[in-house]
Amino acid sequence: MGRDILELRNVTKVFNTNNEEIGALKDISFSVKEKEFLVILGPSGCGKTTLLRMIAGLDHPSEGEIILSGKKIDGPGRERGMVAQAYTSFPWMTVLDNVEFALKYEIKDKRIRHSEAQKYVNMVGLSGFENSFPRELSGGMRQRVAIARTLAANPEILLLDEPFGALDAQTRSSLQQQLLRLWEETRKTVVFVTHDIEEAIFLADRIIVFTSRPAKILSCEDIDFRRPRHASIKADDAFLLKRMSLTKVLEEGIERRLSVGLSEWAGHAPAYIAFKPKDKVAGVNGINVYFGASSNDKIVGIESGEIDCTNTTIDNLMYLAKKGLGKIICSYLESFGQYGTDLLIVKKDKIRDIKDLQHARLSYIKGGLEHFFFNYIFIKHDMTTNSDNVIYAQRREEYSEMLIKGDIDAAILCDPALSEILKDKRFTIFNHKVDHSIIHGVIFVRNDALKFRRDLVIEYVNKILMGAHYFNKNRQDALHMLSEYKTFEFIKNLKQNSYNLYDNMYFFDIDDNKKLYVDNVNGGIFEIINEVKEVCADTKMFSKEQLNFSVESLIDTSIIEEII
Repeated sequence: MGRDILELRNVTKVFNTNNEEIGALKDISFSVKEKEFLVILGPSGCGKTTLLRMIAGLDHPSEGEIILSGKKIDGPGRERGMVAQAYTSFPWMTVLDNVEFALKYEIKDKRIRHSEAQKYVNMVGLSGFENSFPRELSGGMRQRVAIARTLAANPEILLLDEPFGALDAQTRSSLQQQLLRLWEETRKTVVFVTHDIEEAIFLADRIIVFTSRPAKILSCEDIDFRRPRHASIKADDAFLLKRMSLTKVLEEGIERRLSVGLSEWAGHAPAYIAFKPKDKVAGVNGINVYFGASSNDKIVGIESGEIDCTNTTIDNLMYLAKKGLGKIICSYLESFGQYGTDLLIVKKDKIRDIKDLQHARLSYIKGGLEHFFFNYIFIKHDMTTNSDNVIYAQRREEYSEMLIKGDIDAAILCDPALSEILKDKRFTIFNHKVDHSIIHGVIFVRNDALKFRRDLVIEYVNKILMGAHYFNKNRQDALHMLSEYKTFEFIKNLKQNSYNLYDNMYFFDIDDNKKLYVDNVNGGIFEIINEVKEVCADTKMFSKEQLNFSVESLIDTSIIEEII
């Protein structure tokens, strides 16, 4: 390795969000040598991607400066090539066209450009797939296209932002080896970001370890394992000892807190009971709970690491399942059905039998929970959906408005809209019959939280289950307590003879979870998620690639086993 090619000098980054300052990075200083393979290792959400974006010139430090080859970075440049975790290939271009695009302004002669692009396609092992489109490739192959395109641009420094994070373990291991082979051939300077300790040790010449946000440098570790490296090195004693050592270092740098993001929804009653939030925020023994995250906020938060844990419905997790970011560890609610929070409301003169839904006018948010529910009912009763009868909504509040106006015949509602519309005698609750509801409310936790903050995860699950037990056994007291919160204030206005959703609502306790996660009664949670996958596949709500994961990889039964 030669001269210092990249230098970060006292780099600090602060984001201003909703009049609040959020520190991402604090006083980061280090240098990278020419031809070095440097890995930045740290917990999810600690600011690693932010740092890489600043090196790429896509963002700027709040304080400090970044120097590349003696010049301050103040914007993007061709001397830096970046590969992101998300698939970034142009979907309308073939593999070869994607790679050739990087050469468009450097090589004017199309024949020479074509030949040069082919060289990089061959280099990443995609020979034979030149004319394939990204949609026809696996996730690992798509990332190889991105790497080939970036290498073709011939940057001085290669920036890799968890490029294998969304891949299964076998594919990830294969691509790690292929990346090392490419690095040996090209000897590009590499800055690689990951939260995976094994991946960091296997790839790196040197590892810089970050603390949790705002990230500071916790440690700098030289990795002196002989090159070239093969995956078999991961089983060597020296490798395992280094892994144990880095795990301890990383644990010491992670702040002892669990961040939970929840929406304002009746189904989160046990969390309100357990944590008693003030102004949508609660903090108990290192567990910080925010009540006010939308469904999209929760998914984005889990992906970025801003949120460690969330309560959501299984169908919502199909998007995350293939990414391997975390596990389902507990169920707390059957969202739809006799004991759930959301019910099917129909016009009495239009819907008398389940089969009438096939010709009824419906409304739902495309890809949302209600969309999934109707698909589930239609499949269960061997019916087909007529998209001409569907009005796609932008927000859930529209459902009751359209019912009252007569624009639709049926919709899924929850409180307060549910209790309000049942005052209108034209509407009723439709008691559809299915074997069981697969639309469960579950607790999903990121892998790093399960590994490094397991005690807090167990405490959070325990509190939710205790809140559920309290609600089921002390319903009137629980409702009185809940009515003090804005989400539930409509309870005060319910008349004696009006419908009260909460009279029937039931939350899963530890015994119910034992049946689902330990005893596997009727196939347990595994069978439920398999059914969710089938509905998603039958209705094409998700691509085959997104659903290409094993159910076992999405579930961790050990938390419930430990609690019981």
